Amino acid sequence: MKRHAVPLFALFCLAAVAALHAAPGNEPGVSSGSAPDGQGPRLMMAADDGWVFSVGDDPARSSPGFDDSSWIAAGIPSRIALGMPEGYWWLRAKLVVPPELRGKPVWFNTGKAWAAMEIYVNGVLIGLRGGMPPGYFMRPGLTNTALIPSSLVDGDGTVSLALRCYTKGTATFLPGFQLVNLEGADFLENVQNLFNGELYVVLAAICLFIGIYFIAQFVANPGEHAFLFFSFSLIFIALYFYDLGAARFVTTGLLLRAIARAALTLSMGFLILFFMRFFGICDNRILRGGIMAEMAVVFIAFILNAKGEAELNVVFNLSLLPVFAGILFGTFIVARAAMKGVPDALPIIVGLVVGIGFGIHDIIYQMIGVDPFAWLQGMSFFTLNLSVFVAMSWRTARFQKDLNRNTVEIQRQRDRLESLFGEIGRAVDETSEVAGKLESSVADVSNAAGRSANAGTSIGASVKRQNEALAEAREAVTGLLGSIEKVDAELESETVNLENGLEIVTGLLEGVGRMAGEIEKTAALSDALSLVGSQGEREVVELSSAIEKVRRGSSEIRGIVDAVNDFAEQTNLLAMNASIEAAHAGQFGRGFAVIAQEIKKLAAASANRACKIGEIMDSIDGLVGEATQASVRAAEALNHMAGETAGAALNIRTIVRDAESSRKQGAQAQAALNDIGSSASRVKSESARQGTYSSQVRGSMSTLFDCTGEVSGASDDIMKHDRNLVEQSSALQNLAAASRSIAGDLSALMKRE
Repeated sequence: MKRHAVPLFALFCLAAVAALHAAPGNEPGVSSGSAPDGQGPRLMMAADDGWVFSVGDDPARSSPGFDDSSWIAAGIPSRIALGMPEGYWWLRAKLVVPPELRGKPVWFNTGKAWAAMEIYVNGVLIGLRGGMPPGYFMRPGLTNTALIPSSLVDGDGTVSLALRCYTKGTATFLPGFQLVNLEGADFLENVQNLFNGELYVVLAAICLFIGIYFIAQFVANPGEHAFLFFSFSLIFIALYFYDLGAARFVTTGLLLRAIARAALTLSMGFLILFFMRFFGICDNRILRGGIMAEMAVVFIAFILNAKGEAELNVVFNLSLLPVFAGILFGTFIVARAAMKGVPDALPIIVGLVVGIGFGIHDIIYQMIGVDPFAWLQGMSFFTLNLSVFVAMSWRTARFQKDLNRNTVEIQRQRDRLESLFGEIGRAVDETSEVAGKLESSVADVSNAAGRSANAGTSIGASVKRQNEALAEAREAVTGLLGSIEKVDAELESETVNLENGLEIVTGLLEGVGRMAGEIEKTAALSDALSLVGSQGEREVVELSSAIEKVRRGSSEIRGIVDAVNDFAEQTNLLAMNASIEAAHAGQFGRGFAVIAQEIKKLAAASANRACKIGEIMDSIDGLVGEATQASVRAAEALNHMAGETAGAALNIRTIVRDAESSRKQGAQAQAALNDIGSSASRVKSESARQGTYSSQVRGSMSTLFDCTGEVSGASDDIMKHDRNLVEQSSALQNLAAASRSIAGDLSALMKRE
């Protein structure tokens, strides 16, 4: 439906009604106008004077000679109180056919009387309005005409009319009667009844169709309660329109009429609920509950008053108050929606304005008490519902436009997606290839990490063995220091003994010198020499024993030096292995490589110091050998001196010669003892230097032990990083496998597409 359909249709209806009401003679008197299709002028003469009525039923009342002087005058148009819930009653009058209608066919127009009628002229039944019991029905919105045969018109133009009426209710309303010609009857039956009857049946069918359509929309989309509310509004207004326009209702009772009248209020209530939900304004549970309660009250009031037409009309007039209140509230909602810039509010505003105009038309005619050509209240509600349909059509059209635009965009995106699928296919192939390479690289990294972890484990084991070797070396160095201290003590003792021996030899030489001058004392000197020789022999034996101890200590020191050299070589080998493994570990092994280099330097320093100690021990061995030879010679000299002393008493010359020889040998012994003292001093000095070197070795061993701890910690870190590297390599392998799986899934998906 186009954008301006509602206002154009509404203006057309207004123009048509205005033209009908503006036709000449539309006042309660004579009405005339041009007849369609070239017929004569339309004549419509009021026939409201002289009518009397009486309650009850008697067939004789149709006779023109019946005495109705006691009946009650009915000022038409008027509301007549019957004083009974329902029943028969009669209207009678003598009418004069106007000169304009004489000699021509004349029709009697019942107007929109609220009663079923049998029309009698001079006692002859000429027509019906509605149906009498038991098939009672009556359509108050429609008019009926009955042809008055010219044979029943008196010569003076008078006719005797009697109307047998039946009404359900305590009162009835007679809007007015007319005498019309053929053109007027044709206009009333085919034009006026079209606007007051058949048109509403058509509108009812349209509203019912649209209502069913929106019920289908709600079934398709249960979340859209606005569709449900609008469909209920249309279905109820369709029932109301059918009641207004149908010539005969489905049943003859008033219950369905009451429901149809209540449908107007129900339709307006659901329309307000639709406005609230459609625009999202004042949509709250309390207000919805109030509207539902108001609809229920109005519906119950109609059901309880389904006793007569008059009662239903009273309730209907009262129900118009909430209906018009709903129209005002709906206008408020739509106005707020329009202020918010909702485009769907514009056609509804137009429909409200046109509908209110139709309603004002009916209100004016009700105020002046004139029955109009057509009551337009039905058009008011139809225009309003039609405008709502247009608004929803607008929204649907916008959605369709958006859908078309989105469809084009989706097609464009689909094309792009197809292109993207091609790129994805290539990316999938590349991903599969990269995943394969990644798996291979990760496998290499994992293997390298495993080898690094194994190397780290080997380093840890080597460090552990190095720690054990360092502990043994520390114990050996400690033993070496203890041995050196003992050697120092022995050397100190031997020095004292050498000094004593030197003094003795000096005294011996002095005695030998004096022996040449004192031969007489030879015996005593021989005894003394024998005693000194024995003592010297013992001292020489003790000196030899001390020298042997020095030699054994020197051997032990040489063994320690050899152990230190072996340890230095092993440490150097371990440092080289550690450097190689650190190089294998790459960045993680740099710190370990530095430590290994320091260990290698420390091992070289230990080897150098051990070499110096070996050189010192070689010197000590030479000195000890010389001391041993000297002690042997001293022992031989003392033994010889003892033998010579034993024969001194026999041969003084021999003694003198031996004494001279002893003097010379004593000098040699003195020189040898001096050499032994010097050697002992040097050995003592070298022993002190060896103690210093041993202390340095022990400090270096402590430093090496600490470095070994650091190496062990670094090895643990390397092993930890290697384990992390192995775990990350495993995760990368899983990721590569997942990438390959995703690539396969994407490839399969694109093949399905």
